[in-house]
Amino acid sequence: MKQELNSNGKTALSNDMIVTWFLDPAISYPRGPAQPSANSEPLLINTTGSLDDQPDSKTAIPNLFLAADYVRNNVSLATMEGANEAARQAVNAILAQSGSSAGPATLGTLWQPSELALEFQVDEVRYRAGQPNTLDMPPPGVPL
Repeated sequence: MKQELNSNGKTALSNDMIVTWFLDPAISYPRGPAQPSANSEPLLINTTGSLDDQPDSKTAIPNLFLAADYVRNNVSLATMEGANEAARQAVNAILAQSGSSAGPATLGTLWQPSELALEFQVDEVRYRAGQPNTLDMPPPGVPL
């Protein structure tokens, strides 16, 4: 953080500001601290096409409901937010299945900044045309 925030002669962070720190034990530096780190517990990020493999909270088994970060929901990312959204979906499915008169859990809508609306539209057009997202393309001069 110091490397990024301390710039242009300004010191936003200094060592004397450190109260405590923690490094996840899954992170290691097998080739030394100046070399890239290794992570024995990498974050799972959904890959292209994985939406087809994600289950819904409600399953074909009447008394089986799923609530986890891999369940299909509008967050669509392996995060606690995604897991919580899947849990709310599961609760709603349980309420519906049981005939409960309780009100449903509120499902969220993933916020997307309006400044990116045009980029999303361009991406949709490219997707429907079978073209990659512009961010997935190599820089000019680099072969595909």
